[in-house]
Amino acid sequence: MNRATIRLRKMLTWLVVGLSLSCAPRPILEGVHSSTASAQPTPDIFDVPSTWTFVELDTSGDIARTVTLTFLDSIADYSCIGGVWREISIQDEDPARSVEFQGLPSYNLDGALLTIGFTSNLCDNYDEYAGRITDLGFVGHAENTWLSGSSIRGKVYGTRVPPAQ
Repeated sequence: MNRATIRLRKMLTWLVVGLSLSCAPRPILEGVHSSTASAQPTPDIFDVPSTWTFVELDTSGDIARTVTLTFLDSIADYSCIGGVWREISIQDEDPARSVEFQGLPSYNLDGALLTIGFTSNLCDNYDEYAGRITDLGFVGHAENTWLSGSSIRGKVYGTRVPPAQ
């Protein structure tokens, strides 16, 4: 592992610990899908283009997926979901997607409410992260949504990757 990767992992570990402790007394997703998050201004930490790393924890608290994304300004015209969705470039993902996987990622930003769709082009079958951007990073949940319902897979934390020096 190079020094930048080690430094990034340490930052993510501290972010996950810090956000977990600061959010412990109340439900972690309180108001995520409400007008509260979307009524707040987008924190300065989020701009485009920018690269972020996300850690998805399953319901047992184990790491289920890590993904590094670059948020772009171009419109994701392939999205099946209403609203303005923009393109994402996946830089790294563990576990990696299979070569047969056809899902295209995009994101929707509404104030402090960020929704990341990993399967935006697969109508009525979505793999999403939804949550709030704060001055410290991102806190939210991982969710599968389909035509007849949805299922929360666990919590998600994210942090902006510092630009290369």
